[in-house]
Amino acid sequence: PRSRPQPQSQPRSQPQPQQPLPQRQQNHKQSQNPSHTAPISLQTIIRDKVDVSQLSVKTIKGILKENCIDYSKMVEKYELIERMEILIKWAKHEMSSKAGEISDDGLCRICCDAQSNCLFMDCGHMCTCLDCGKKLEETKNECPICRETIIKIIRVFRA
Repeated sequence: PRSRPQPQSQPRSQPQPQQPLPQRQQNHKQSQNPSHTAPISLQTIIRDKVDVSQLSVKTIKGILKENCIDYSKMVEKYELIERMEILIKWAKHEMSSKAGEISDDGLCRICCDAQSNCLFMDCGHMCTCLDCGKKLEETKNECPICRETIIKIIRVFRA
């Protein structure tokens, strides 16, 4: 009776080392393709002059969401691409404009470096840049002007 449990335990121990091998191979395959592991940013798209039409719908939606751009009513990929191209155009415009050209009332009230370009809902105040607005939403979640709760942040493009 003692000899029977030993042979049964050996076959069970043999498959265990074999099971992790496919997982290692899968991880190796994933690491070879960086597009699946690292999300692309708006700055990377602009810097590397990436063709937006080659990006996946999921990637485009992620970038639009990150930049507080509403895409909920867009069904077709070409609509998302058009919205993305507008975002890129305005991002390039913001990068090219110098801080000295921005009037004091147009500066972010938090960092005083970037142009204020996000609107807080429900109060409607537009007093921060997108980066500071997101940080406020994550930490205090209230408008720095009126202290009303931030329901949503909307990115604004100035003419």
